Amino acid sequence: MGTPRSWQANRRGPRGPSPCAPAALPAELDPRVRHLAARVFRGRSGTQAKAGAVVQYFVSNYPYSLDIKIPEGEDPLTYFLLRRPPAYCEYFAAGAAVLLRLGGVPTRYAAGFAPSGRNMYGGYWVARYKDAHAWCEAYDDERGWVTVEATPPAGVPAVERNSAFGAFWDSLKFRRQELAVMIQTQGLRGLGAWLLNRWGGVWALLQSWTPAGLLAKLCLAVTGAVALRRLFARPRPVAPTDPDMAKPHALLRRMDGWLSKQGRVRRADETVHQFARRIAAEKESLPEHEHVAASYTREG
Repeated sequence: MGTPRSWQANRRGPRGPSPCAPAALPAELDPRVRHLAARVFRGRSGTQAKAGAVVQYFVSNYPYSLDIKIPEGEDPLTYFLLRRPPAYCEYFAAGAAVLLRLGGVPTRYAAGFAPSGRNMYGGYWVARYKDAHAWCEAYDDERGWVTVEATPPAGVPAVERNSAFGAFWDSLKFRRQELAVMIQTQGLRGLGAWLLNRWGGVWALLQSWTPAGLLAKLCLAVTGAVALRRLFARPRPVAPTDPDMAKPHALLRRMDGWLSKQGRVRRADETVHQFARRIAAEKESLPEHEHVAASYTREG
């Protein structure tokens, strides 16, 4: 995320009166946790100062790890706050929320994804499973809900610097998924809407000479070449499903091949009998051609 370690206002929620629920604490809270909060907030007043004190305390005294072991019979959060074992973001977020509530600051526990970057071509934020994260939010009378990132830097998703090619390739995959969903849910109407919405961006990309633009031109050229080849290619004979027809079809392919070498090619829309009559009617036909024409008629 690349955000400051203490007081972060870039992800604050809507302003409003401070609700009562975010200040509640369990009655059975260990007294040692209350003493810990008093020690952390000693000499601090105000929401911003207390939030900064909590962040500094966790970052300076707790290591980050995805593997935390809680002894049997221990309360997980109490054990984490008092014994300082290596832990992951959920513990730091919950611990910060509890300590700040003990300091009189309304808080809430938040979990979701911290986007690791914005795609330069698609204009969307990228959030993957590895970007899953938890954090604490504190309520300030002037700023509203403000993020308090208490997890050590090793556990905070960082901004990724993708290459131009990587960003372009990711945008292609995203658009393909987007198109598939629109066609699946809306049919041809979804396809039309997708093309109308994306044509401007595609046209601008094709006009650019950036690495992504060059790649787009290459993809378009390859796609066009494949489409033209399929459009003008002679259809291949379909293999017969009936075993009894395998021999006649094989003989037909042999005769087609032999005649094509002699300059006589059966058109795609021409039946066997039509081809045989055309060969027999040609004045320059050789005797062997007439024999082949008769074979066409007999085998057909």
